[in-house]
Amino acid sequence: MSSPIGSYKPTPSTSQGRPREKPTYGRCQELWFEDGNVIFQAQRTFFRVHRGVLSANSSVFRDMFSFPQPATVNIVPEVELHDTAKEVEHFFKTIFIAGYYDKRCKSDFEVVAAVLRLSTKYDVPSYRQRAIRQLALIYPTTLDGWDARNRRSDLYSGFIEQAAAVVGLARETHVRALIPSAMYTCCEMGTGHILKAKADPAKSILGLSSYDRRCCLLGRQKLVTAWRSEVFSRRCLTPDQLDFFAWFEGPKHEMCHAARLKWLAREDVWKMAFGTEWCNPLQTLWPQTGLEMCAACDAAFIANLEHIREQIWEKLPSHFGFSDWTTVREELKECLQEEDSRDS
Repeated sequence: MSSPIGSYKPTPSTSQGRPREKPTYGRCQELWFEDGNVIFQAQRTFFRVHRGVLSANSSVFRDMFSFPQPATVNIVPEVELHDTAKEVEHFFKTIFIAGYYDKRCKSDFEVVAAVLRLSTKYDVPSYRQRAIRQLALIYPTTLDGWDARNRRSDLYSGFIEQAAAVVGLARETHVRALIPSAMYTCCEMGTGHILKAKADPAKSILGLSSYDRRCCLLGRQKLVTAWRSEVFSRRCLTPDQLDFFAWFEGPKHEMCHAARLKWLAREDVWKMAFGTEWCNPLQTLWPQTGLEMCAACDAAFIANLEHIREQIWEKLPSHFGFSDWTTVREELKECLQEEDSRDS
């Protein structure tokens, strides 16, 4: 198995017969400690940090630094990392600069993604768990969590816009529990977004693989079909089961029944269900029923619509190639217990 850490290789400045333009190299000033005892290179950026701190946090770095070093005087070893300079900067700042991650984890997806990616790659379980917990707030495994996210959508907008990247990140870092909610978010953004959100591993660009694009597109259609069949089912035409026979007990309930049929025939309802726009099966705002129903029937009608939301949510993982939420939640629990299991 190849190591995630490479060796330092100087870039030649000339080629045969023709001078080559010299690339520009530079230090990351905030991560260049004069008393640092190891230098890392990521792309064209150098970082001088402390081996002891990295060894205390990462088993990968600890193992690397345990190799015997040649007896040299006043020479700081240099190591090349095959990661982007920006990712390494976020990762090292999280480790070496107090409060860096906490200040940015709620608003900067790039920071959280870099920390999850590299804490997984270099085995830093404490920061891996912190990144997973943050993303699980925005891509939850419960309907209550989803509603809480939507109430704070302004705060999480930078993460919500990166739903396709979250799918790719979750695949890469083995946090599959984030995927159902992230794929549903991709569906909300439309088929055009799904088709364009391609991953490019060669450029370290997170996104949807061809398999995930297919899952999203098929899952989107399954969701729409399931939602339509529920909204236009018998359940939406009757109140709860205890009151079923009350429909036939007089003109009052006949009027309520007619009002429900009228609601289903409304132009805005049909446009929502069969129009070109996304029907948003998990929405909480519905076209108003008006004043034609009695209070009891209106409450039962709204309760049925909420029940439809719950049914759609419970089946959400299956539309995107997963078994059920119970399995997904168990996977998330295991991800968040990785460090504890190592310590025990």
